Amino acid sequence: MKQTSIWILIITILIPISSWAEEKAGPRMVIVAPVFDAGKVDQGTTLTHDFIVKNTGDEELRITRVNPG
Repeated sequence: MKQTSIWILIITILIPISSWAEEKAGPRMVIVAPVFDAGKVDQGTTLTHDFIVKNTGDEELRITRVNPG
């Protein structure tokens, strides 16, 4: 019974916190086509590709750094 009361207390605290986090949207980046398959590329060949990025949030999206991965 004591364990059930603790879980009810935890859930009661976490539900308002999670709904607050969802309301605070900010910028949200979505890459329209996140997968790019270049196929077979010879060594030393320069390869470029443009990724389309969309901001679905409610604030300005700033991209300050990009790393190849």
